[in-house]
Amino acid sequence: MNARFLLTLLLAALAGRPAAQQQDAFVVHDTYSINSRTSLYEMDHRGQVVRTLVTLPVGLAPKDIVMGDDNTTYRVLAHDIASSRIWVMDVTTNGAIVSVANWTGSIPAVILRTDDGDWLIVGQLMAQRPLTGVYRLSGTTVTTMPTGWGIAGYAGTWDPDTGDIVVRGRGPDAYGTTLWGYYRIDRVTGAISTIAAYPEKGLWPAAVGARHPPWEGVPGTFVDMIWDGQALSSFLAHVHPERGALSVSAIFPSIQVSDMVETNPRNLPVQYVAVVQNAPIPAAFYLAYFTGDGLPVALHHIPSTPALISGTRMLRIGGRHLTWFMDRPPNGRSLRLDFPGERGRAYVVAFGMRGTRPGVRLGDGRHVPLNPDGLVMASAQGGIGAVLTGTVGFLDPLGRARVTVDTSGAGNALKGVRLWAVALLLDPRSPAGFSHIVGPIVLNIKS
Repeated sequence: MNARFLLTLLLAALAGRPAAQQQDAFVVHDTYSINSRTSLYEMDHRGQVVRTLVTLPVGLAPKDIVMGDDNTTYRVLAHDIASSRIWVMDVTTNGAIVSVANWTGSIPAVILRTDDGDWLIVGQLMAQRPLTGVYRLSGTTVTTMPTGWGIAGYAGTWDPDTGDIVVRGRGPDAYGTTLWGYYRIDRVTGAISTIAAYPEKGLWPAAVGARHPPWEGVPGTFVDMIWDGQALSSFLAHVHPERGALSVSAIFPSIQVSDMVETNPRNLPVQYVAVVQNAPIPAAFYLAYFTGDGLPVALHHIPSTPALISGTRMLRIGGRHLTWFMDRPPNGRSLRLDFPGERGRAYVVAFGMRGTRPGVRLGDGRHVPLNPDGLVMASAQGGIGAVLTGTVGFLDPLGRARVTVDTSGAGNALKGVRLWAVALLLDPRSPAGFSHIVGPIVLNIKS
């Protein structure tokens, strides 16, 4: 590990910087090849393996790991190297594997849950659909990239303000060559637009950076890692889609990042955790915690088991989630709250129609990404009749609650309306009366 990075970590520890949250846990996978078997492991916040979750069939290479439909399973997007088949499967917490879909194709990138019960897969997917693009798991195409474009950066996320897809990949510049950068895909029309390109051609993501770049507490900004193949260093980048800008806040010399997720979401100080390794020749892997300014917080060595590889994907579990479910199609959806370990706590889910930016800045520095309007007030007081119910209540023994949205009685009056939701966990002992702020999550009403 780079000596300068270790020295900075030591100074941070001596200065008493806040430690990573103890409840953080992760799912990671180890190395794979045509004749080997890959395992998924549950890992604690110090990088120690808690247990082997499951061993996948021979030759399956995981490409993405996300929370499954009910947040009690893990959805795995995998590629069968030998047969060139793509698999989507669910892995339960007791290690059972349930196949969801499989087809002949090329190399997939990421899988994203939609607000209408379907899933999107980003990448070059199918022999009969050779172009890189975004496809629905149900079989339809959202968009395909023109010749010369690619999403080989293996990253995708939702813009919580617009509901559009944001990808890291490469596209043509003014001179007809290709530059890595960030691009927006309109989820309705499939139109592609540039957010920000990397400033130099020597910078590239490849197997480094965040699989699903996390959004900061600062509204409208997400963070990622950029790899400089010439300087053998990583850059912590802040991407501002609304301004079409990209800025760098820190440099990690001789460090390569396989994946990065947010920890302590929506609370201060905002922290991130990444699987990092020495560069150019990895000798060891670490869990590195750091702030949005790139200041190290904690560093934990990951033992030889699991045998990690460059590009290992990481899923944070045990965190707090807001998830849409299409449980009464076509007009009925449920928003489920998951706050592990917080049973019996009071919550409020605020809905709004005026977007997330600039939102509301609390007195303690935290940010509520929702612009006040009449719907925010109504939902914070308990909902609107049968249309919006369960917005105020108490978490069940598992730390869960469900909010329902039913627009069936409105006909087409709400078609095309976009709603945003933010969940707040109440605690009179906490600053501003809220212990946690989770969201935003967007809902596009289609009918």
